[in-house]
Amino acid sequence: MYHGTTTATDGSGGVVMTVQPHQLSRFPFTAQLTTETRSATGRPREVDLDAVERFFMTEDRNAVRAFLTQRPFLVPLLFEARQEIVLSFGNSPLHLAVTTDPEDGIRHLTLSICTSLPPQAAVAQLQQFDARWWLDALDRARGALLISITSDEL
Repeated sequence: MYHGTTTATDGSGGVVMTVQPHQLSRFPFTAQLTTETRSATGRPREVDLDAVERFFMTEDRNAVRAFLTQRPFLVPLLFEARQEIVLSFGNSPLHLAVTTDPEDGIRHLTLSICTSLPPQAAVAQLQQFDARWWLDALDRARGALLISITSDEL
């Protein structure tokens, strides 16, 4: 049995939404089942990286693309995270950056949720997001993805 997600596209290759198979009956469209997110070389298809750039802001495009090319398993996880983030933070801007832990030198992709919520409310929303989805999804990130909040006033 297939346990992935179903992606609906707008006809031009743009992703409109991704839903779990058990959710399909709730949507009045014909969805295209996509199980392959990588090319024959095992790298994410270029369109996947282009889609990431449409939904996530980056300061260093080349670093993010290189990181995702080396870790293609993060691409679908980023889109899943985006959907879950919207439930807690609405359409807050999302930033991606490759960061290095100063203590151990390990590189990560950091997804920053840019929010205008007061600090205590933002932390409460992040805790709800963690409990609802992120803690269960954490293993799929393989230690390569961090999710944080930041003030949109920075």
